Amino acid sequence: MKTLTVTELEFMRKLWAMRDATPEDIKQSFEDENRILTGGTVRKMLGILMEKGYVERKKLRRTYLYRPAVSAESTKSGLIKDVLNRAFDGSFSHMFASFLDNEKVDAEELEMIAVLIDKHRKEQKND
Repeated sequence: MKTLTVTELEFMRKLWAMRDATPEDIKQSFEDENRILTGGTVRKMLGILMEKGYVERKKLRRTYLYRPAVSAESTKSGLIKDVLNRAFDGSFSHMFASFLDNEKVDAEELEMIAVLIDKHRKEQKND
C-alpha cells in the first residue's frame, strides 16, 4: 500500500474517529479546529485516499459516505515498517537508539518499554 502524506494521515485520523463521514462532516471537523478547507479540497483528498486504497465510499442520497478501508493499527504498522526499512535499513535497534538519542523519553515511558520488551521475551521463550 502506498505511503500516506502528513495531510492524508490527518484525514485518515478523522475518518477513523468518525467511522463514516460525508465530505461536509470532514470539512466541519477541520473547521472545528479553525482550519478552513473548501469542499473541493476535501473531495480531492478523499479521492486520493480512495486511489491509494485507504478509503471506500458508498452513495447516500445526493452525497457519498466515506469510511476507512484499513484499520488505524494496520496503517501505523505499515508506516513504522516503511520508516524502519527506508531510514534504518531494517534495523530496529538502530531505529530505537535513534529515538532514544534524539527524543526526550521520560522514566515512565522507559519503564513501559522495558515491560513490553520483557513481555515479548517471555512470549518468544514460549513459542
